[in-house]
Amino acid sequence: MAGLCTFDGEHFRAVATRGYPGQLVEVMRRPFRGNAFHHRLVRGERYVHIPDQLAVVPELDDSVGKAAIETSFRTVLMVPLRKDATLLGHISASRPEVRPFSEKEIALLESFAVQAVIAMRTRGFLTRSASARPSCASRSTIWATVWRCSTANCGSPRGT
Repeated sequence: MAGLCTFDGEHFRAVATRGYPGQLVEVMRRPFRGNAFHHRLVRGERYVHIPDQLAVVPELDDSVGKAAIETSFRTVLMVPLRKDATLLGHISASRPEVRPFSEKEIALLESFAVQAVIAMRTRGFLTRSASARPSCASRSTIWATVWRCSTANCGSPRGT
């Protein structure tokens, strides 16, 4: 399960998801401020890895965190999308079991993030005003392009 969220300097918002339950997608598509883990990305962390979401429930205090707890996700990885030092959003991956992501899997998601920023820039997503940004269909194309390019570069979706 994976998602791509944008960040406008104040709010995150999901623009593409795959495999997430409908109730979580509904909450993520509305602008949200993020929880303590999102704010770690805002502060510049390389990535945020939550090996067991149930162990950090008190820190998941926003609408998305609460909706995520209600899903069966246990392990979560968020990798920032950055242009220079500016946070543009993040790509996330989740698992239903407690199974931390390996360094190889983290590197693969970091590669996806770099390619997502390139795709967003190529499609004009970074240079247009919010009202002129690509439609949902175009954002889905960006996500598909990143996925296709990344899997082609790494040989398989999991990079194995």
